[in-house]
Amino acid sequence: MDNNKQQTVKEKDTKQKTKMKIHADKVLHAKASDVTVGDKVLVKQKKRNAFSTPFDPKPYTVTWRRGNSVVAKRGETTIRRNISFFKKVMVNREETSSEDEELDTESSAGDQDQGQEDQVQAQEDHPEEPQQVFARPRRARNLPKHLQDYILDPN
Repeated sequence: MDNNKQQTVKEKDTKQKTKMKIHADKVLHAKASDVTVGDKVLVKQKKRNAFSTPFDPKPYTVTWRRGNSVVAKRGETTIRRNISFFKKVMVNREETSSEDEELDTESSAGDQDQGQEDQVQAQEDHPEEPQQVFARPRRARNLPKHLQDYILDPN
Protein backbone atom coordinates (compact mmCIF):
# COMPACT_ATOMS: atom_id res chain seq x y z
CA MET A 1 0.00 0.00 0.00
CA ASP A 2 2.73 2.43 1.01
CA ASN A 3 4.64 1.81 -2.22
CA ASN A 4 1.47 2.26 -4.29
CA LYS A 5 0.75 5.67 -2.69
CA GLN A 6 4.31 6.85 -3.36
CA GLN A 7 3.97 5.79 -6.99
CA THR A 8 0.71 7.71 -7.47
CA VAL A 9 2.10 10.80 -5.72
CA LYS A 10 5.19 10.80 -7.99
CA GLU A 11 3.02 10.38 -11.09
CA LYS A 12 0.71 13.21 -10.04
CA ASP A 13 3.71 15.43 -9.20
CA THR A 14 5.32 14.77 -12.60
CA LYS A 15 2.02 15.44 -14.36
CA GLN A 16 1.52 18.75 -12.52
CA LYS A 17 5.10 19.88 -13.16
CA THR A 18 4.70 19.14 -16.87
CA LYS A 19 1.43 21.07 -16.91
CA MET A 20 3.10 24.08 -15.19
CA LYS A 21 6.02 24.01 -17.61
CA ILE A 22 3.72 24.01 -20.63
CA HIS A 23 1.78 26.94 -19.18
CA ALA A 24 4.95 28.94 -18.35
CA ASP A 25 6.41 28.35 -21.82
CA LYS A 26 3.13 29.46 -23.40
CA VAL A 27 2.90 32.64 -21.30
CA LEU A 28 6.57 33.57 -21.87
CA HIS A 29 6.42 32.72 -25.60
CA ALA A 30 9.36 30.34 -25.20
CA LYS A 31 10.73 28.70 -28.33
CA ALA A 32 13.68 26.54 -29.24
CA SER A 33 16.71 28.29 -30.70
CA ASP A 34 17.75 27.29 -34.22
CA VAL A 35 21.30 28.69 -34.04
CA THR A 36 23.79 26.08 -35.26
CA VAL A 37 27.52 25.95 -35.97
CA GLY A 38 28.40 28.04 -39.03
CA ASP A 39 25.49 30.50 -38.70
CA LYS A 40 26.00 34.26 -38.84
CA VAL A 41 24.70 35.89 -35.64
CA LEU A 42 24.44 39.33 -34.05
CA VAL A 43 25.43 39.75 -30.39
CA LYS A 44 23.60 41.88 -27.81
CA GLN A 45 25.56 44.87 -26.61
CA LYS A 46 25.19 47.25 -23.68
CA LYS A 47 23.15 50.39 -24.18
CA ARG A 48 25.83 53.10 -24.15
CA ASN A 49 23.69 56.07 -25.20
CA ALA A 50 20.37 56.89 -26.87
CA PHE A 51 21.73 56.09 -30.32
CA SER A 52 23.37 52.73 -29.68
CA THR A 53 21.68 49.69 -31.16
CA PRO A 54 20.64 46.65 -29.10
CA PHE A 55 22.84 44.35 -31.23
CA ASP A 56 26.36 44.82 -32.56
CA PRO A 57 25.84 45.37 -36.33
CA LYS A 58 28.92 43.36 -37.36
CA PRO A 59 28.04 39.63 -37.47
CA TYR A 60 29.92 36.82 -35.77
CA THR A 61 30.14 33.21 -36.98
CA VAL A 62 29.14 30.44 -34.56
CA THR A 63 32.05 28.02 -34.09
CA TRP A 64 30.75 25.86 -31.21
CA ARG A 65 27.49 25.20 -29.38
CA ARG A 66 26.56 22.95 -26.49
CA GLY A 67 23.17 23.39 -24.83
CA ASN A 68 22.67 27.09 -24.12
CA SER A 69 26.35 27.97 -24.43
CA VAL A 70 27.65 29.39 -27.72
CA VAL A 71 31.14 30.34 -28.91
CA ALA A 72 31.29 32.79 -31.83
CA LYS A 73 34.20 34.29 -33.76
CA ARG A 74 34.73 37.45 -35.82
CA GLY A 75 38.21 38.02 -37.17
CA GLU A 76 40.50 37.28 -34.22
CA THR A 77 37.87 38.02 -31.56
CA THR A 78 36.22 35.01 -29.92
CA ILE A 79 33.33 35.34 -27.45
CA ARG A 80 31.34 32.89 -25.36
CA ARG A 81 27.79 33.80 -24.33
CA ASN A 82 24.42 32.31 -23.49
CA ILE A 83 22.22 31.60 -26.53
CA SER A 84 19.84 34.39 -25.45
CA PHE A 85 22.53 36.98 -26.34
CA PHE A 86 22.54 35.95 -30.02
CA LYS A 87 20.20 36.65 -32.90
CA LYS A 88 20.51 34.70 -36.12
CA VAL A 89 21.07 36.76 -39.26
CA MET A 90 19.53 35.63 -42.50
CA VAL A 91 21.97 36.42 -45.34
CA ASN A 92 22.22 35.32 -48.94
CA ARG A 93 25.01 32.91 -49.83
CA GLU A 94 26.52 35.45 -52.27
CA GLU A 95 26.60 38.17 -49.59
CA THR A 96 28.14 35.78 -47.07
CA SER A 97 31.01 34.82 -49.36
CA SER A 98 31.74 38.45 -50.27
CA GLU A 99 31.66 39.46 -46.57
CA ASP A 100 34.03 36.61 -45.67
CA GLU A 101 36.43 37.64 -48.43
CA GLU A 102 36.15 41.23 -47.27
CA LEU A 103 36.93 40.31 -43.66
CA ASP A 104 39.85 38.13 -44.76
CA THR A 105 41.39 40.93 -46.84
CA GLU A 106 40.92 43.46 -44.03
CA SER A 107 42.41 41.22 -41.35
CA SER A 108 45.34 40.10 -43.50
CA ALA A 109 46.17 43.57 -44.82
CA GLY A 110 45.30 45.32 -41.58
CA ASP A 111 44.19 48.37 -43.54
CA GLN A 112 40.58 49.49 -43.88
CA ASP A 113 41.32 51.40 -47.09
CA GLN A 114 41.92 48.08 -48.81
CA GLY A 115 38.47 46.89 -47.70
CA GLN A 116 36.87 50.07 -49.05
CA GLU A 117 38.63 49.59 -52.39
CA ASP A 118 37.29 46.03 -52.54
CA GLN A 119 33.76 47.32 -51.90
CA VAL A 120 34.08 49.88 -54.69
CA GLN A 121 35.42 47.21 -57.03
CA ALA A 122 32.61 44.81 -56.07
CA GLN A 123 30.06 47.53 -56.84
CA GLU A 124 31.66 48.08 -60.26
CA ASP A 125 31.52 44.34 -60.97
CA HIS A 126 27.71 44.30 -60.49
CA PRO A 127 26.42 47.42 -62.31
CA GLU A 128 23.02 45.82 -63.14
CA GLU A 129 22.06 45.69 -59.46
CA PRO A 130 20.30 48.95 -58.51
CA GLN A 131 21.38 50.69 -55.33
CA GLN A 132 18.52 50.78 -52.85
CA VAL A 133 18.18 54.05 -51.00
CA PHE A 134 15.83 53.94 -48.06
CA ALA A 135 14.34 57.31 -47.24
CA ARG A 136 12.19 57.99 -44.24
CA PRO A 137 8.57 58.83 -45.10
CA ARG A 138 7.68 62.48 -44.89
CA ARG A 139 4.36 64.15 -44.24
CA ALA A 140 2.74 66.36 -46.85
CA ARG A 141 3.28 69.98 -45.82
CA ASN A 142 0.80 72.67 -46.79
CA LEU A 143 0.85 76.42 -46.36
CA PRO A 144 -1.31 77.85 -43.59
CA LYS A 145 -4.67 79.25 -44.71
CA HIS A 146 -3.65 82.85 -44.09
CA LEU A 147 -0.71 82.46 -46.51
CA GLN A 148 -2.51 80.64 -49.34
CA ASP A 149 -3.04 83.85 -51.34
CA TYR A 150 0.67 84.67 -51.03
CA ILE A 151 2.74 83.97 -54.17
CA LEU A 152 5.99 82.23 -53.33
CA ASP A 153 7.55 81.82 -56.77
CA PRO A 154 7.18 84.78 -59.19
CA ASN A 155 8.27 82.67 -62.22
